[in-house]
Amino acid sequence: MSHRDALRFLWPLLIFLCLMSGCSNKRLLVIDTNGNPVPGAEVIVKSASANGEPSFTDKMGLTTVNDPDVQFPTRISIRKEGVGSALIAYPGIWPAEVTLRPGTIRDQLNTPNNDSGDPNSN
Repeated sequence: MSHRDALRFLWPLLIFLCLMSGCSNKRLLVIDTNGNPVPGAEVIVKSASANGEPSFTDKMGLTTVNDPDVQFPTRISIRKEGVGSALIAYPGIWPAEVTLRPGTIRDQLNTPNNDSGDPNSN
């Protein structure tokens, strides 16, 4: 069984177990564009006034989000050198999943959202 197949089986099981046990851990799964886990990705909770301490994903691409010192968290920044990055809204429901895309967050924010790929088309 590949990592991808294992994740597809284990992730719903993890969600089910958390819901049944009432767990309140803020778990985040980080995967690449092929659906593979991303170990060692840096995860930082952000707000308008402060950033939390970074946490890092384990070999299965999972981490518990650390945000005890961040009041009113609004976003989570995730990055892994050589894999990609993401900036997501702070989830209202846990566990959460994010896919890292190649490039930096700035690259992603500056990419126009159109079907043609032409930045001059609207």
